[in-house]
Amino acid sequence: MGSKLLDIIDFEKVDTLLEGFNKSTGFVTAILDLEGNILSKSGWREICVLFHRVYPETAKKCTTSDTVLANSLAKGNKYHFYKCMNGLIDVAVPIVIKGEHIANLFSGQFLFEEPDVHYFSTQATKYKFDKQSYLKALAKVPVLEKEKVLKILDFLLNMTELIVEMSKQRLDQLEAEEEIKELNRNLEERITERTKELEESQVALLNLVEDLNEKSEQLQQSSNLLQAKNKELETFTYSVSHDLKAPLRGIDGYSSLLEELYFDSFDEEGRHFLRTIRSSAKQMNQLIEDLLSYSRLERASIQENVFNIKKLTLNISDLLTSDIKTSKVKIVNRIPDYEICSDKNCLSIALRNLIENGMKFSAQSENPIVEIDFQEETEYVVLSIKDNGIGFDMKFKNRIFEIFQRLNLPEQFKGTGIGLAMVKKSMDRIKGSVWAESSLGEGAKFYLKIPKSCNNAS
Repeated sequence: MGSKLLDIIDFEKVDTLLEGFNKSTGFVTAILDLEGNILSKSGWREICVLFHRVYPETAKKCTTSDTVLANSLAKGNKYHFYKCMNGLIDVAVPIVIKGEHIANLFSGQFLFEEPDVHYFSTQATKYKFDKQSYLKALAKVPVLEKEKVLKILDFLLNMTELIVEMSKQRLDQLEAEEEIKELNRNLEERITERTKELEESQVALLNLVEDLNEKSEQLQQSSNLLQAKNKELETFTYSVSHDLKAPLRGIDGYSSLLEELYFDSFDEEGRHFLRTIRSSAKQMNQLIEDLLSYSRLERASIQENVFNIKKLTLNISDLLTSDIKTSKVKIVNRIPDYEICSDKNCLSIALRNLIENGMKFSAQSENPIVEIDFQEETEYVVLSIKDNGIGFDMKFKNRIFEIFQRLNLPEQFKGTGIGLAMVKKSMDRIKGSVWAESSLGEGAKFYLKIPKSCNNAS
């Protein structure tokens, strides 16, 4: 399993999770394999990044410390604290998938008591560090109470369980896909053999039909297994999203009390830190809410009814009135009075996300505008939502509809990377399609191709 670690763990999602954890709590994190290779990290301290992990002798100590932690976790420990050979405290939680210990989730680079400056000064001299820079980096290492670390450790354990469950589902999916590929390979070989026998005997044809029926049942069973695994993953995502809210509410609640009771006691830097904590908590809460919305969209039953598209788009604009006034974006709606039969909720989700997307990326333009147009085809209608925002490179035209995929930094444009994925999911569910056209600096245009009549979408 170790050689397939990068395939089993979705590191794009894990990186997003670790970055959110670091922004919300200030704790650094990393995922290391059993050989001490760093697979993912977030928020590491300067003393490690600029000194301990860079200089050969101290880097070797880091690797040795990682090995000690890994060996301790291999004995079945739930977690383990360890003072690394360079003088900082680390804690690690094992990542165990289907009984196999494959990696470790690390946090640390802190102290439980004020640092021994003499010890670190001696270390700077021994390894020829720039002593002033080294001690300055040391001063940034947080000194924490063990009780606080243990509370955060509960969150780390929950996060490890999330990573493990995601990886189990991915491993099951890979195994199921390989099984289907093997079945397909076998099926193709049998078809070739039976076709040759068909020329010689009608009996061979009957045998081939029976064999194909058997393989078809096996394929159906494999398909059902995949559906069950996907359903299991959806249920798990929904459950974990709720569980993640508990520590998040604690972070938001205590930071709110700090802001209310002690705001005037902080200097400007402290106030900045407090505002950052609250902002990060809100951002993570929004991410959880968007994950729940995505999960609900996947599970919701399709309800097809006849409705007026123009009224639907006007209702969405009304709901966004406050945002439209704030952003000063002009909405131009050219949709005629036209009725189709589809799932109103799915189409509403797709349209709202695309309109909000256009408003967000055009808000910084000189005269921001979002234009909504309509085109009728034989069996479909095509809606387009065009903005005059920053646009994007067309080489990313498919990636933008994948969950958690963002082309811009969060500091530039707020968002969770789920909105366009919900557009794609909504259109898939009503048997429609979505695509985009754009150029950097010249805005973007998104298209929704929607069946005119009811089609019993699922």
